[in-house]
Amino acid sequence: MSPPTLLIVPGSYSPCLAYYDLVKHIQRLHPALPEPLVYDLPSASSGPPLPPPTLYDDSAYFAEKISQLADTGTDIVLFAHSYGGAVAREAVKGFSKEERAKQGKKGGVVKLVYLSAVIPAPGQSLHDACSSLDFSFLRPVEEVSTMLRAFANGQLPLHHVDTCSPSQGSTDYFQQSIRNSAPKCFNDLPQAEAVKWAARMTVHTGISFTNPVTELSDYDKAIPSTFIYLARDLILPPDFQKARIELLKSQSGADKVQVVEMDTGHCPNVSAPEELAKVLGKIWGA
Repeated sequence: MSPPTLLIVPGSYSPCLAYYDLVKHIQRLHPALPEPLVYDLPSASSGPPLPPPTLYDDSAYFAEKISQLADTGTDIVLFAHSYGGAVAREAVKGFSKEERAKQGKKGGVVKLVYLSAVIPAPGQSLHDACSSLDFSFLRPVEEVSTMLRAFANGQLPLHHVDTCSPSQGSTDYFQQSIRNSAPKCFNDLPQAEAVKWAARMTVHTGISFTNPVTELSDYDKAIPSTFIYLARDLILPPDFQKARIELLKSQSGADKVQVVEMDTGHCPNVSAPEELAKVLGKIWGA
């Protein structure tokens, strides 16, 4: 039997390129495994003036990717980072290997891997689940564009362009303040590297954080899962991650949930890709 394929669901604001080093290390360390697949989220690869994609658009997109793989008889390890956890929980519905086998179909999802992921309870949105967290480094795109025009016209000092403040602008799309997101998202990188990666982050839709997730079937809940807990994460702090782990256990049973710890910040795919590749290899069965 062929080993399963790793399908990566990125975090919010994250382009595929943030996972390329991870993919390279997986291929180098585990050459017998299939090449991992990573695709951009619709909500993080669109922008004004297009209508903002929702969480459900993201989930439908990745459900289609899962379906295409499963219909070839491929087993899948679904690897979800941060916001991607909610996307994966919606996208996986109906694709567990056990459920498909009962329908006479081959292939399907055999494992879920959550990398410091947001896992809302049924009926909750990401905004609900993360209401106690600090995301003041996010700002509507419309406001940033207005500031940049003011700077270009000599009406605003440069340092004000990258300073977060309350906004009255449109909330269709948001982007990160580089100055304020770099030390939080990439706190385990040297400052120059952190700023470089913060500058590579994309815009993301506001509505995707307000869409509530729906209930999973018993088949979906029974898919074994691993939560990779990040001890130095400043975006989803340790207590928040522990609460997500307990939610997983309450839904699926403690025997279905494995916890692995890494001593990194929120994005080891960037700051420690080789270490993360080794961890994934063990989870993946390499």
